Amino acid sequence: MRGQKKGSFLRTGSKPYEMGEFTQILASGRIKNDFCIRYVDFTSPSDISIYRLKLFSGEIGQEVLIGEFMINSENCIIDKNISIEAIIPVQKANSRISARLASQNGKGSMSILLRTRLFS
Repeated sequence: MRGQKKGSFLRTGSKPYEMGEFTQILASGRIKNDFCIRYVDFTSPSDISIYRLKLFSGEIGQEVLIGEFMINSENCIIDKNISIEAIIPVQKANSRISARLASQNGKGSMSILLRTRLFS
């Protein structure tokens, strides 16, 4: 299993459950084979809150929702990170992946790391 070498930092919107801006997680052309996202690791929450993460595939302005996750960040503080198994359709080679984050409190942030499986 492969993944990002370092996590991606995401910010929420300023109001409760308001989505933050799109953040690129994997650039187009970064993964040269078809792939699936097997796990999403959550780390370094800014506060204890319920967080909602949405993952998207597609170029800027053409993003399509491919997965959605909710976590209680209290578990991140206790265990340092949370790893959630992802059930997401196989993505085509060279796909761009982006994400948006929201929290129950608003004005939050967190880092995520995607772990992928490549297909030949």
